[in-house]
Amino acid sequence: MLTKRIGSPHRIPLTIALLVTCQCLSAQTVALGGQLVAEDSLQPLPNVTITATSSTRPPSVIETVTGPDGRFNLAATPGLPYRLCAAATGNYADSCRFAKPTEVTATRNMPPVRLTAPIGIRMRLRIIDADGLLRSRQDAAAAPDPLVLHVFAYERATRTRMPLQLAPSTTVTNAVEGATVIPISMRWDLGMSTVRARLFDANGNAYQSNAPIPRPASYGSDEFLAVFTLRAK
Repeated sequence: MLTKRIGSPHRIPLTIALLVTCQCLSAQTVALGGQLVAEDSLQPLPNVTITATSSTRPPSVIETVTGPDGRFNLAATPGLPYRLCAAATGNYADSCRFAKPTEVTATRNMPPVRLTAPIGIRMRLRIIDADGLLRSRQDAAAAPDPLVLHVFAYERATRTRMPLQLAPSTTVTNAVEGATVIPISMRWDLGMSTVRARLFDANGNAYQSNAPIPRPASYGSDEFLAVFTLRAK
């Protein structure tokens, strides 16, 4: 018995179907590109995370990393407005926190977007922990009652909070360190949460949470260090 296969008159060859599908998918995004440069030198900044957040509900967030020439490229949805900003790098502050994001609408053949990284200063905090209050049995910067620190940066009425991640110091025994970058024009202080310990400054004075950190004479350099000693209450 012979069986005759009858093809559907509406069947589309596989290669054509794949081509149509790919064309539809590519039509769903447009290239949103540009370059990140430093505020002071206007030199390109490589290896920096760029974030684009759509002005929709819920927002759509896309990220990429700048290349060696500071250039970046994002696959954005055409017609949507986006807010672009850059993460902190070196001695340049996070523009997502400390600057007004650059707003653009994604369109085809749109011109490159120029982002500027605000100049800042690296605030490094070192805590001498001679009694091992922060270290667990694995000698990690953790504890049942951890010391939670936030850096608060102030400028006029602006107050920005940044969690500070502590890690064992690579240069000082029995110490942990953390660092963050804020705009050079801002003052800063620490918010502290623990019931087990207190911080003391270099003069032996107990540090009160949210008290301003004095600016040392070298504040205008690339980095300055604030050192505290942690003692049990």
